[in-house]
Amino acid sequence: MRTPSTPQPAASGPADDRQSRVLVEDQEVVEAVAADVGHQDGAGEEGEAELDRYMLGKTADLTRTVEAAMDRLDIPGACAAFAPFIEALNNWYIRRSRERFWKGEKDADKRAAYDTLYTVLVTMTRTLAPFLPLLTDHIHRALTGESVHLQDWPDVGAFAVD
Repeated sequence: MRTPSTPQPAASGPADDRQSRVLVEDQEVVEAVAADVGHQDGAGEEGEAELDRYMLGKTADLTRTVEAAMDRLDIPGACAAFAPFIEALNNWYIRRSRERFWKGEKDADKRAAYDTLYTVLVTMTRTLAPFLPLLTDHIHRALTGESVHLQDWPDVGAFAVD
């Protein structure tokens, strides 16, 4: 029998499993990309392909949504924006760009795909930093070599809007 002073185990349910899965997927993406993209001159420039513009637009939308929710002090609303974004990143952008990433030659299209992914990951870590400070700092350092907590909030005006 539990008494009020007995600590209770943390609840675990579908939402916890989904959050863990999303974070693991994000970490796998970063590990796969960091060596090819991070610390390179010119990394982070906007891509020109339609799929690149789509993902950059989704990134700008994420930043706007999180910023608006935080301005309203709606932390759960801000946090809720990340899972669909990471799923779109994994299921739309990365899967549909596999051929671009796996090309043998390093042409402009491959570089644009990596630049877009770099921009998206760096912006996402800056947006996610207030909620997961240690994880985002680890990811941001892997990509840029710098702490995410010394960076400015992402400027959505820097993203081209179609």
